[in-house]
Formats: sequence, C-alpha cells, structure tokens
Amino acid sequence: MDSSLFLAIDRPLTYGELAKLASTLTAVVIASWLIGRFVGSRLLSRTAMGPGIRYALGCISYYAVLTLGLIIALQSSGIDLQSLTVVLAL
Repeated sequence: MDSSLFLAIDRPLTYGELAKLASTLTAVVIASWLIGRFVGSRLLSRTAMGPGIRYALGCISYYAVLTLGLIIALQSSGIDLQSLTVVLAL
C-alpha cells in the first residue's frame, strides 16, 4: 500500500492515500445529502415557509456542506488547492 501510484502536484500518491481520499469523499457526499435532506424536509417543515423555499434552502445547505467537505478532504489528503486555482482560472 506504500508504492507510489502517480505524482499529484509534485508529491507521490500511494494506494493507501487514494483509498483514504475516496472513502473521505464518499463520506462527504453522504453527509451533505443527509444534511440537505434534513434541513429541507424535517427542520424547515416546522416553519410557515412554502415548499419551494424549503426545497431551495435544503439544496443550498447540501451544496454548502458538499463544497466545504470537498475542500477539507482535498486539503487533508495533501493536495494543494492553491495550485489548482491556477489551473481552474485558465
């Protein structure tokens, strides 16, 4: 599990690190889905908001948690996000 798979931005990426990143990303997607669903259907159903607004706030919370989780997962795996901003800006 310590053999190098490929280089990820001047750093070797091993099978173990790749498996850890995949499991972390899976957990982030599941957690963001659960939180978005909870906010949209359970938490806001006790308010006087319409169903469209509840759905929109649920979607916003889903994407907010997903984005934050992806940033944290990529940073914790050692992928430098500043170098990715240069690639994405082009």
